[in-house]
Amino acid sequence: MGKYTKEEDKFIRDNYLTMTDEEIGIKLSRTRYSVKTRRIRDLKLHRKRLYYSKKKHYTYNDVKSYIEIESNSGCKLISKEYSGFYKPLTVICNKCGQEYITTFGQFYKHGKYMCNDCSSIEQHNKLKHSYEFIKNYIEELGYILISDKYEGNVKRLTFSDSDGYFYYMDYNSLLQNRKPRAFYKTNPYTIQNIKLWCKLHNKPFYLISEEYISSNEKLQWKCLKENCGEIFEANWSHVKTNNGCGVCDAKQVTLLNCLATKNPELAREWNFEKNKNLTPYDVAPNSNKYAYWKCKDCKHEWRSIIADRNFYKRGCPACGGSEGEKKIKDYLDKKGFQQITQNEYEITINQNTNIYIINKRYNNLFGTGNGLLSYDFYLPQNYNLLIEYQGLQHYEPVDFEGKGKKHAEKQFEKQREHDRRKREYAHNHNINLLEIWYWEFDNIESILDKYFSNIKEEVIV
Repeated sequence: MGKYTKEEDKFIRDNYLTMTDEEIGIKLSRTRYSVKTRRIRDLKLHRKRLYYSKKKHYTYNDVKSYIEIESNSGCKLISKEYSGFYKPLTVICNKCGQEYITTFGQFYKHGKYMCNDCSSIEQHNKLKHSYEFIKNYIEELGYILISDKYEGNVKRLTFSDSDGYFYYMDYNSLLQNRKPRAFYKTNPYTIQNIKLWCKLHNKPFYLISEEYISSNEKLQWKCLKENCGEIFEANWSHVKTNNGCGVCDAKQVTLLNCLATKNPELAREWNFEKNKNLTPYDVAPNSNKYAYWKCKDCKHEWRSIIADRNFYKRGCPACGGSEGEKKIKDYLDKKGFQQITQNEYEITINQNTNIYIINKRYNNLFGTGNGLLSYDFYLPQNYNLLIEYQGLQHYEPVDFEGKGKKHAEKQFEKQREHDRRKREYAHNHNINLLEIWYWEFDNIESILDKYFSNIKEEVIV
């Protein structure tokens, strides 16, 4: 509201004895509390204590006389007894004639002669401006007034901005420097504004829903991409942060992008019995969920992350994974090593020193998504050796999923971080780590021969 001017201070000095702070505030377009603070704290203007006070013991007749006669309010006391200065009384409103609840203290000190509804209407009428005044004020803020009439300071108005977004707000809120919101639950034009936003930002989807509840409630959208055209669900908070179709981004599963459609060959190894109600039609190809699998060749059953199978091309642990992993497994089998599962190793004491575990995991080694990381092979006992076959995706970005260069680069950075964590874990826990890179594919056997020949504890026969 700003500082008080000299003219306003003079008006307070001249009228504080004959007008209430509320009446002065109406004249100066200020609140009663602001006027009272200015009068007492700054101008040092105090009114003499009036005859009626909280300390005096009033009788019912005193109260009735003041309300109906001395106050000239036109009100009538309905209550048949008076029990205290701030105890509830029933009084008839001098405007609408309806009964309302007040106290003698409120009636006397604050002039509460009307019910709340009538008091609010009168206050608004006293402060009511002309339509032209409101129109000019809104235009000064950079908006265009759409409403064709102004009914009061707390009656909402419709106005728009230069982009075409519509707003619904009252004059009082604008005076309090509240910023109009184009996308908000109390704005009835939110759906219209969201559709305009999609058009202005050239989004490849449009809004289907016709009701907006909140920014966190999901809305229905339709993707406009030629190879999609699916309906997806997303809340407004998600969409306005430049996130798009959940089907295209594989965040929402439909028949178009499910595992059964994208990789039917892999879906053939889905273990329907152990996965129960979860089917290849319910998961995305690169989901981080665990699922049970059954090898179509050897019938081996195991549990693995879906993305590991689809994106990283990990195969059956009994048959071997990638071509490089298969070659390492064939080498170990030929050298007399016996494959066992991690569970078998952890719950039994195996006397055989020539054993190996595929996809060895540690309970305290996590990836960027908080999933457990795994090593391709682990040789326990005297070897204490981890073996990793590093394919091309460990050396440079590879677009396995066909999602473009940026996605491939993002996956590559994630892969590099996983590799770093695995190297660091092996070093910190004194576990030997042998990494064989894809360009050494033809030399896998000779690399392993050389490594094992240098182990002095035990010689492989």
